[in-house]
Amino acid sequence: MKRTLLAMTLTVLTAAAGAPAALTLIDDFESYEAGSSIHGQGLIADEGMPMWYTQANAATIAEHPGSVVVVEDGDKALRMTNLNRTGTFSTVYTALYFGYDRMLAGSETTVYLRWKPTVANDLILGTNDLWGGYNTLGGDANDPQYQGTTNYASQGARVRLSGDGQYFRAASGSYASGSYTWHEPQDLTIQAGQWYELWLWIDNPNDTMQIWVAPDGGTPIQMTHSGGQAWWDHYNRNHDNNGVLNLKFFHGGADFDRTAWIDTIAIDPDGFTLDRIEDIGTACNPGDADGDGDVDLDDFVILKNNFGTATGATCAQGDFDDDGDVDLDDFVLLKNNFGVQY
Repeated sequence: MKRTLLAMTLTVLTAAAGAPAALTLIDDFESYEAGSSIHGQGLIADEGMPMWYTQANAATIAEHPGSVVVVEDGDKALRMTNLNRTGTFSTVYTALYFGYDRMLAGSETTVYLRWKPTVANDLILGTNDLWGGYNTLGGDANDPQYQGTTNYASQGARVRLSGDGQYFRAASGSYASGSYTWHEPQDLTIQAGQWYELWLWIDNPNDTMQIWVAPDGGTPIQMTHSGGQAWWDHYNRNHDNNGVLNLKFFHGGADFDRTAWIDTIAIDPDGFTLDRIEDIGTACNPGDADGDGDVDLDDFVILKNNFGTATGATCAQGDFDDDGDVDLDDFVLLKNNFGVQY
């Protein structure tokens, strides 16, 4: 079932170490139009910047057909494919920018996502602390605070979200120390066409992480390497990452069709957790469009951008009275609950 902005409950699967944890949904793609490019979608309200950026073949950041919102298995999801409409194979880069207020910088943080692969060597997920959208403000692609065009060497965590019967695969070791190696734990094979869940427990100050993977809805399995080591070291080839400001997906340009889907991304900036976000119905907290547990300017911006939608609207778009549209009644509900924390 889709993890949705409309309503959420946290099902604790395992007692996690450290502080009490609670996932915050970053995106589940339900508020975007099916068939639209993900480039420029989402909004970091206090920065006035989009959440999503795309590139193809290391070119300037721009919209391209490789990263598109689609309906997959009954829910909206982000489809990433290296085969474009003219039959040409591209290397596709897709970056999700969290915004500085949601940057993961602590010693106990979690990234969660749900994905479905098709073939082997399908998709690489990397993390870094660089801003995703350099050229939207006319910036220099080589400025060290920006993503650049490929920035493969800037990544901290690196995980391969592959398929087609391969073992799960991730990288451990610092490039600078000369110990960098891809590992394939023998605990779980990833099958094409099936959904999986991933939890990254990231210790940012120490540039390490633990990795947990589960078949969709199943029990998380800890991925270990080198004879049972639980902690994986970050890559940091030419950049010492101080946190996770974005997720960057690298989708290969080999001469065959590679496609993968992502349908839920969530974070916990304050703890290690194996929680997941479960759909429990269609009710929502009045005014809380982005599902982060409060009613603030971010929610107002979402309502404003969808104001006038006549049919099919959801809570995630500002329909707080569940009548299918976004109108003054919904604005009143937001205004009356402004500042409320659920």
